[in-house]
Formats: sequence, C-alpha cells, structure tokens
Amino acid sequence: MLEPLSHPIHYSPYFKIKNSLSLILVGVLGLTALFVQQSSALARPPNIIFLFADDQQETTISAFGNPHIETPHLDRLVESGFSFRQTYCGGSYSGAVCVASRSMLMTGRHWMQLEDTQRWTGLSTLPELLSGQGYRSHIVGKWHNGGHTLLRSFQSGRSVFLGGMTNHLDVPLADIEGGALTNRRVAHGFSSTLFADAAIDFLEQPQTEPFFLYVAFTAPHDTRNPPLAYREKYYRQLPPLPANFLPLHPFDNGLLSPRMRDESLAPWPRPKAMIQQQMAEYYGLITHLDEQVGRILAAIEQRSDRDNTYYLHGRPRLEPRPARAHGQTKPIRAQHEVAADYLWAEGAGWAVVQRLDLCPRSSSHHP
Repeated sequence: MLEPLSHPIHYSPYFKIKNSLSLILVGVLGLTALFVQQSSALARPPNIIFLFADDQQETTISAFGNPHIETPHLDRLVESGFSFRQTYCGGSYSGAVCVASRSMLMTGRHWMQLEDTQRWTGLSTLPELLSGQGYRSHIVGKWHNGGHTLLRSFQSGRSVFLGGMTNHLDVPLADIEGGALTNRRVAHGFSSTLFADAAIDFLEQPQTEPFFLYVAFTAPHDTRNPPLAYREKYYRQLPPLPANFLPLHPFDNGLLSPRMRDESLAPWPRPKAMIQQQMAEYYGLITHLDEQVGRILAAIEQRSDRDNTYYLHGRPRLEPRPARAHGQTKPIRAQHEVAADYLWAEGAGWAVVQRLDLCPRSSSHHP
C-alpha cells in the first residue's frame, strides 16, 4: 500500500507523468488512485499513454537542477505537474534491470516472485487487464521480455524491437497484426525518431474505443551515437564531471572486472576527458529523445479526446550512482545498489511507489 501523500493533490483530467523508463505506468501505480476518483464521472474510460525511456538518469532533466542539458519538453511536464521521485525498482536478476523492471511493470509481481521469467504463466499483464475492460492495447518500441508475453499482451503493434540494445541507426523491427509478428525488417533511421513516428501515426488514427498506448524507447541506452547535431552541441561545451568523480573506485565492489561490458567501455583509471566526451554523447541522446517526446505531446494535443487522456512517462531505472548506469560508462562512485524511477503528473505532491504497484493500480482505475 502507498503511504498517504504528504501534500494535497490538485489535478485535471489530463495527467502528465515523466519517467524513463520514461513509460513507463512507472508511477502509474501511484496515480491509479487518482484515476478511480475521476473515471466514474467520464462517459468513456480515459486513454492511457505510457512513454518509457531506457537508461536515463534523473540528473539529466534540466528542471531537476541540471543547467548543462536541454530538455524543454520534459521540463514543461515537471513545471506543470508534480513529480514522483521516490519510486523504486527493487533490484534485478543481474546488473541490468531491463527484464526485471518490465516484468514487474507488466505483472504487478516482484521479480523474486516470478519463477517463469519468459512466459509469466498464470499471470495477466497490464495490457491484458485493460483489454478486458474494453481498451485497445498497442505497443511501439522496445520489448525485452520474449515474444510469447508480447503477443498475448498487445492486440496490435508497430515498430516493435525485441531485444535489449542495438545500434540506434539500424534497428531490427516487427509489427503485430492478427496475433502474430509481421513485416520483420531492419529500419534505417534513428531509433527515437522511428518510435515517435509510429506513435504519432497511431495517435492520428481515429479510435472508437479507449486505448492503452505503450511507447518504449531504446535511448539513451548505448550505443552512444546521437544524431550529429545533438552530439556536437555538447562537444562544444562538455558537461562538467560530477562532484564525486573518482578515476578509480575506492574499493572492489565486485563489478570492476574488465570482462564486464560496462566496465570495459573505458580504461582504468578513468580519463576525465574521455568521460566528459561520453557524457556529451549521452546528453545528446537525451536532448534528441526530449524532442521526440515533444512531437508526441503535440500529437496528443491535436486529438479531440485529449482532455480524456492520461499521459505517463517513466524509465526502466535511475541508478542513484551519479556516474554509472547500466550500459553507460559514467564517472560514478557507487553508493546504492537499488534502482529508482521518477514520474510526473499535473498537480502537486509526491509518494513512495514500487514499480510492481503499477500494474494493479493502473488497471483498477476503471471498474
């Protein structure tokens, strides 16, 4: 159960929640209580749009106190709503939390309670529960939990990536039609743009039923190859290193082996100039992602049912270690091993939320 909010919440029918991965729903769990209060007054259940970023640290949102990065669209969400900044993933099967976080997001079960990690046998997923309440469920982007769970969760999908990471410029994609994966292809374009295009195409179509649109980006997960203009923006003025930067970790935390991919992306001791360059590329991915979020928000605003649409944005994790996240080499001094997320909604207030709460809370908003 959630603890009571420490501040009163004021909200409108159009919620906006950020992070990512946001997308998720990551904080939807905490918002479902709000959905319950308002859905009874609506003639039709609200649309739910969940955007998920991949590997985005909370410190990379300008509105959260980082003047060195440009995120105007995410900043707008922060400034017009309220932020949940104490949501937690609660660990993972490995150093990467992609699979575990999405498993908890979709099933409402803690990852330690999921013996069947590939099929989720006997468990309904969030999209399935919403489909049972009359929703159309549609996916765009990354799905890292196997084809079986994908096809039983979503009625349709476009530009779906079944994997953990890929070159952002050559993305293996498929669509979902008639309960099967179709149109397998390698798309040549930047991943964030491809996923935003597919989401906007869906939003521009007339919908006769409420919908759950799940858009999961692969950025800013490496490879760190943002479009050239976004890369050069930060090359010209490199981001400063975190105050707790150390070229070497002060003790062996068991994760420093060069055999581990993340730890071999830069030499030890960490060269300051190289870390700043990689931070610049990471920031470039995020600013480009922010632009795609803005395009999706603009498409939402064009819909006649925009006032009956809940917008949620999350991310798979925020590792509270300022210089290293899974898939990123950043100059961090590890202090915590629990991954966390954040999200926003319009209004004011905050609460502690666990990711596994998201499924039961968001699916119960409409009886």
